[in-house]
Amino acid sequence: MKQKILLLAFLAFFSIQLKAQTYDIVVAKDGTGNYTTVQAAVNAAPSNSSTRTKIYIKNGTYYEVITIPSNKTNLTFVGQSSTGTILTYNNYASKINPATGAAYGTSNSASTFINGAGFYALNLTFANSSGPVGQAVAVRCTADKAVFKDCRFLGDQDTYYPHSGRSYHENCYFEGTTDFIFGGAIAYFQNCQLYTKGGSSLTAANTASHLAYGFVFNNCQITGSGSNITDLGRPWGGYASVTYMNTSMTNAIKAVGWNDWGNAANQATARFAEYSNSGAGYVPSSRVLWAKKLSVAQAASYTKLNVLKANNANPQVTDNWNPDTIINSVTLGAALIKHGAGGSSQTVAINTAITGFYYNWENAATVTVSGLPSGINAAIDNSAKTITFSGKPTVSGTFNYTITTVGGTPNATKSGTLTVTASTQKATAALAVTSPAFPGAEGFGRYTSGGRGGQVIYVTNLNDSGAGSLRAAVTATGARTVLFKVSGIIALNSDLRINNGNITIAGQTAPGDGICLKNYSVNVDADNVIIRYIRFRMGDQAQHEGDAIGGRNHKNIIIDHCSMSWSTDECASFYDNENFTMQWCMMSESLRVSVHDKGTHGYGGIWGGKKASFHHNMLAHHDSRNARFCGSRYSALPNLEMVDFRNNVVYNWGGNSAYAAEGGSYNLTNNYYKAGPATASGVNDRIISPSADDGSNSQPAGVWGSFYVNGNYTTANSTTSGDNWNGVDPNPSSKSKTELRVNTEYNFGEMTTHSATNAYNRVLAYVGASFKRDAVDSRIISEATNGTFTYTGSNGSTKGLIDTQSDVGGWPAYNSTTAPTDTDNDGMPDSWENTNGLNSNNISDGTAYTLNAVYTNLEVYINGLVAAITSGQKQNGTANYTDPVAANTEISINENETGFCVVEGTIDNNNAGYQGTGFANANNAVGAGIEWSVNTASGNYILRWRYSNGGTTSRGAKIIVDGVTLATAAFNATTNWTTWAENSSSLVTIALSSGTHTIRLEATTASGLANIDKIEVEGINPTAVSCSSTSKNTVSESTLDMAVEEIKTEVKIYPVPFKNEFYIDFGTIGKAKQISIFNMLGQQIYEINEITDRTVKVNVNASAGTYVVKILTDKGIINKTIIKE
Repeated sequence: MKQKILLLAFLAFFSIQLKAQTYDIVVAKDGTGNYTTVQAAVNAAPSNSSTRTKIYIKNGTYYEVITIPSNKTNLTFVGQSSTGTILTYNNYASKINPATGAAYGTSNSASTFINGAGFYALNLTFANSSGPVGQAVAVRCTADKAVFKDCRFLGDQDTYYPHSGRSYHENCYFEGTTDFIFGGAIAYFQNCQLYTKGGSSLTAANTASHLAYGFVFNNCQITGSGSNITDLGRPWGGYASVTYMNTSMTNAIKAVGWNDWGNAANQATARFAEYSNSGAGYVPSSRVLWAKKLSVAQAASYTKLNVLKANNANPQVTDNWNPDTIINSVTLGAALIKHGAGGSSQTVAINTAITGFYYNWENAATVTVSGLPSGINAAIDNSAKTITFSGKPTVSGTFNYTITTVGGTPNATKSGTLTVTASTQKATAALAVTSPAFPGAEGFGRYTSGGRGGQVIYVTNLNDSGAGSLRAAVTATGARTVLFKVSGIIALNSDLRINNGNITIAGQTAPGDGICLKNYSVNVDADNVIIRYIRFRMGDQAQHEGDAIGGRNHKNIIIDHCSMSWSTDECASFYDNENFTMQWCMMSESLRVSVHDKGTHGYGGIWGGKKASFHHNMLAHHDSRNARFCGSRYSALPNLEMVDFRNNVVYNWGGNSAYAAEGGSYNLTNNYYKAGPATASGVNDRIISPSADDGSNSQPAGVWGSFYVNGNYTTANSTTSGDNWNGVDPNPSSKSKTELRVNTEYNFGEMTTHSATNAYNRVLAYVGASFKRDAVDSRIISEATNGTFTYTGSNGSTKGLIDTQSDVGGWPAYNSTTAPTDTDNDGMPDSWENTNGLNSNNISDGTAYTLNAVYTNLEVYINGLVAAITSGQKQNGTANYTDPVAANTEISINENETGFCVVEGTIDNNNAGYQGTGFANANNAVGAGIEWSVNTASGNYILRWRYSNGGTTSRGAKIIVDGVTLATAAFNATTNWTTWAENSSSLVTIALSSGTHTIRLEATTASGLANIDKIEVEGINPTAVSCSSTSKNTVSESTLDMAVEEIKTEVKIYPVPFKNEFYIDFGTIGKAKQISIFNMLGQQIYEINEITDRTVKVNVNASAGTYVVKILTDKGIINKTIIKE
């Protein structure tokens, strides 16, 4: 242990080595590096350095504004992976800076500011997670000689701002809407991908007139979310210079190619050019006449060395900068990273398909694989850098296979085992995983499964009924997922009733602007229903009285990201349901004086249920029922009525906000109440006005609800924000608030909770059918942001409350684009299937779990369409749950990292080729060992060690978990002590129970263990934990002192085998601290503590099989194996 302490002290002051590359600073959110934030690492870097400072950033989302000052020169950021290391924040141009009281503006909205010359970023994602809120910059770069390689830039408008200086970008990905690459820098983009989500232009250059070059894109790819949606660039400055060369572009690019920003004078000065481009978006004959087509001779000057050779501040001064000198300063060793649902070691029956999985590699040219059984395919894609395993083994046996990278420095290896049984039945069942409805599904309806695993039904037209209509899809039976090949308005001729459950309606799949329903109500009259990204804008054109959408007396329902408006009763009423969620939905502008037979209405909704969640919704421009809580007045079961109302935004209510709740338990937590022009002064800080049941329905008069009210914010009264019960107004007022109040929050399910003010920002950014937010929702958001209204009613309603949809101009147009090709009609576009290694001619792979252990392949696709929204909406929130892991994941623990506990020997670094700071060299003796600490769920796990054995014979070891020997490994000889291997002799598969475990590798020969570089643990979301987290009572059987070894023979267990009970006779031991019994999955099934009797009777109520009896004494642990008949 002394040597480990000295090592850690050394690491605190000097560099850390990872993957054969030395780093000066390591950043890790889990505390395993020098710093937990990127900014802290930047601050610690030397100033004005002429040598490079290398900062390694481990995987994680670093939610912070990062500023690299101009005096922090020659910094290198290296991410652990380009998709897993994410630097992001959520400022945007119109957001108010609390430090100044003014808006940030575009230039100050960046998540990362890069000002230090010589900056280099590798394997990172830079993002702005504000969502579609206007200008919101991910990176603003003023640094000269900045280099970005294998990086991603994610955002919407104005994603990347190369303001000035010179910058070089290689193998990078850029995504956004309008002007998502803009600025005045000299910037060269080589082998990059640009993805447009729609907007006026890809680029907006502001090149100075004296510069020969601005933005140059060479050998790039341009794709987009639709066709004919954007152009290549527009001139932010009159002398803008943008050139695309050897670049492929889809029909996302408009045929005209370029845009003069509405100023014809720019046509004479802007320097827009193309050369040798290709694809459907390259239409030379249709390009604007004022853009140039370069000749071969002209194009020859657009090399990266020529473009970047001069400083843009003074182009007369050339320093012949070559960005490769920076790129070559960092050499990363090869790496293999596993993905997919299947484990790298599996047991299957002959002629039965394995569960597919794949590895991607980094920092190598290709891979080789050996040892696979016949029938198993390993598809190597050198372009995508993936190797994908699939197929059905046609021979039985145990097959140890190895993957090795080629061209790495050093190379990496991975190994696994495929055990193929001769039986025609599968040998082991997959671990059951409870899957949420979709990523981001929360609350009591979180685990609704909808149409998962069922057929795909496409909506191909906008008809009310008939083949290809939404009504036909809804009225079909069986599990089904409804997708769309069309966008637009569906004019219903009657109520649309969802009478048959087990259905998912995925509105985000509509190509174009999305789906809107009008004229009649939608009723959810079935169980197990998922509805996402649909607009329900009913209106009174058909003179129909009803809710835009509603449902009652059903269970397992989740409504997500929908927009409801222009109802003649309530916009959305859901009550008396069970396990229900409505989340991130916009309810706005119910019609106040319209066709309802009771006259004036204008109501948001009636809400309630037996475990019902209403969170992150927005209610705007309703006279009342914001919301009206139904209570238990119809069920007469107040003990079961449980409603969570959380993180909602309520704006511009008229006569009342929330009220009623006659019976039941309620959380009103962290909601944001923004009084508007229509809000009456007497209720402008009202949170809720509860009342008792009047006895007119199913329960007796006098039943009240109970309320937890906390964390809510009201704009009208700071006193109420400080003491929420100031905003609780019982009706009648004589009712004591004390009788209604509870001080402990009720159960609210699995949820991400924001503060009220953070919820306000998140909701306004993402609420409603925001995948393609329409003009109605955009206007409501603007009015709520500014505290205003735009329209009044034509029948006397005022201040934002309206009477008919025509008061606001009626339904907007929803344009449709061409749906992607889906040859096999499995719901996944051919192009997406091909990219993800699926078969576009196999309809059955939509319901398979090839890509993910939690969601089907189809769900991975439809969920991925809105992944940015799902991620962005949760920012700044606190989740009380962990999502189920999407696939078997793998962790590795080096000797310098959390999870490494002890080596009974030394940490050495004299044999080259190790990873980390060294390797563990256990003493040359039987029983010498190394220990690690991990936390796991219940399931099967693969343990794999990277090792070297320069001897001539194997160095066998026992694998001991929590004191119980579960397996052995051989650790065969390698060529020498500098040859490191991961192979079948250093791999075992064991079952672990849920919890924290000590894993001990213990020598069984006098030569001791092989040298151990690291342990890898693969399975269901394993995590490395501090060794202090591991039970101190768990010691290896071999560490028992001689006294215990001698008295082990005193302990007798009989009868063996036993039927239902057996006895333990402690002999001269006389007593024990604890007896525990485990099945062979490692699950504890019995425990008794503080045993003082010499003989103990044990009853085991379990199936026949082998069990481990673990006896804890004062001197250690005794393990016995026993068999139950």
